[in-house]
Amino acid sequence: MAENTGGPTPSWAEDHESDQAPNDDEPSWARSEASPEPGSDAAKTERDLLLPKEFREDPPDLPCSILFFRGVSLITVCCALCLVAAQVTTLVDFFSGRHVSSLHIPQCVVRFYGVLLCFFAISLEIEWPQVVAETFFGTNWIFRGVLYAFLGVLALEELDEWNAPRGVGSDFITVAGLLQVGVGVWYAGMGIACMKSCRDRARVRHATAMAEYEVREAYRQQIAIQV
Repeated sequence: MAENTGGPTPSWAEDHESDQAPNDDEPSWARSEASPEPGSDAAKTERDLLLPKEFREDPPDLPCSILFFRGVSLITVCCALCLVAAQVTTLVDFFSGRHVSSLHIPQCVVRFYGVLLCFFAISLEIEWPQVVAETFFGTNWIFRGVLYAFLGVLALEELDEWNAPRGVGSDFITVAGLLQVGVGVWYAGMGIACMKSCRDRARVRHATAMAEYEVREAYRQQIAIQV
């Protein structure tokens, strides 16, 4: 092997050194001029690219059963809000001077309590506050359905007592009352079929899957930092 005598380096050697590719084993963030800020989107993307494919995963999706029960709750809340609007409409007509002869103070008090029960039904569906969800009507879907059906029948009965002329207002109250009765019958049927326990089990399984995913995600991020 020829020893370097300290003379000038041949041009072919300089070209060879300049054409050398970077080390493939060296991470891309080490070859960059400036590494991305920790915690930034660029840093997360870089870590994801450095990880093996088996370490990457998406969070678990909501099961169809939970989506179904959420849809039922959404429909119930909409029906309850329609009933609130119907009750408020009759109270506004009373205090504005229209249909005074057909409404009296006790009937207005009943409508006021109907509005409170509708808000109670909404609290049951959104499970807030938690103390409402833990009440008897929150844990027993059969009696919750009876309560919802009662609200719908109450609205229909109040419409007859109101003796309002046919129109958009009376039709709205009729539709809202019938929908609420239908929701009540549906809830009672789900209670008889013990579907509340099915919903609770689905929630527990999804919560467990999310907890396991968060543990794996934390481990994945730890591996990414070490890489």
